[in-house]
This record gives sequence, structure tokens and C-alpha cells, in this order.
Amino acid sequence: MTLAFSMWIFALTGAVSPGPVNIIATTTGSQFGVMRALPFVLGATVAYVLVVVTVGLSMAIATHVVPAIEPLLTLLGSAYLLYIAYRIAVSAPLGESSGARLLVNPASFMDGFLTQVLNPKAWLVAMSGIGLFVTGVESAISPLLLFSIISFIACFTGVGTWACAGHLLRPWVSGPVSGRIFNSVMALLLVACVLWIWIG
Repeated sequence: MTLAFSMWIFALTGAVSPGPVNIIATTTGSQFGVMRALPFVLGATVAYVLVVVTVGLSMAIATHVVPAIEPLLTLLGSAYLLYIAYRIAVSAPLGESSGARLLVNPASFMDGFLTQVLNPKAWLVAMSGIGLFVTGVESAISPLLLFSIISFIACFTGVGTWACAGHLLRPWVSGPVSGRIFNSVMALLLVACVLWIWIG
């Protein structure tokens, strides 16, 4: 297996696994369509690549700093995810007028960026990937560049897939009852992510 293929499998596995970023992407895709979910997807992708580059350029420091700031990242990330869960839970489904909806705009580039940057898992996955594929290589710049490019493509693909899945659900979640159920389930999944971050 080539280095690039190994990086791709690692990055894509992390990107498509369920988590807060993918839950928000699915919800945004279901409420606003895949095209209007793309800014969120791009924000999450850019943030993850920034995390990868930051960790890659400062691995020696990051192995000591990230564990030290993990509680702060967890606290800030949890608060932000609970805020997003609230916005999703109280937003009216597609079938209701926009005046009755709290979530009248799709999750933005900045929402995606902040959700990803404040996600401790993103930092730990980046550290694992850098440790596996970049550290110890004679010229770390080339593997870091390759891993960053692959991470961008994998993250955009993974999060974008969840936004597309949400878009495909639109016909089934546009009614008042089914839409409220879907929004409630997605909000509860975000709350479950917060609990998992603290317990797991």
C-alpha cells in the first residue's frame, strides 16, 4: 500500500465517521439543500487542514500543548455544540414559514470552521495522522504537504457526503411532523456527541 493511499484511508475514515460536524452538515443539507450547505462543509474542511498544518509544523510542542488545552477545547466545543443543538431543535421544519423558523439561514463557513477547530477529536486525529505519516520522515515538509492536501480532499468528501445525505432526506423531512422529529433527533445526536466527549 502506498503512503498516499494509506493517508487517504486514514483521513477519509476520520472524515466520514459520525460526529458533530457531520450531524450539522446533514441537518443543513436537509433544511437548505446541498449547495447552501457547502459553505459549512468548506469551513469545516479549511479548519481541519489548518489543524493538520499547525500540528504538523509544531508536533513537538503540540504533543505537550494539546493535552494541556484539551479541557478548554472540550468546554468551548461542548458549549458551542449545545448552542447549535438548541438552534436545530427549535427550528421549524421546511414546511413552515421562515418567520416561524429560528434557523432561517444555513450553517455558515464560520460555523463549520468553529465547530471543527473547537473539536478536540479533530486535534487528536490530526496528531495521530501526523505521527503516523509525517514524523520521522527525513523531509517532513513533503509528507506534511501531501497529508494536508489529502486531508482537505477527504474532509470535503466526507462532510460533503453527509450534507448530500441530508439533501436526499428533504422529501421525507419537509412535513411539519417529520421535520420536527428529524430536527429533534439531530439535536439529540449533537447532545449525545457532547456527552460522549465528556464520558467517552
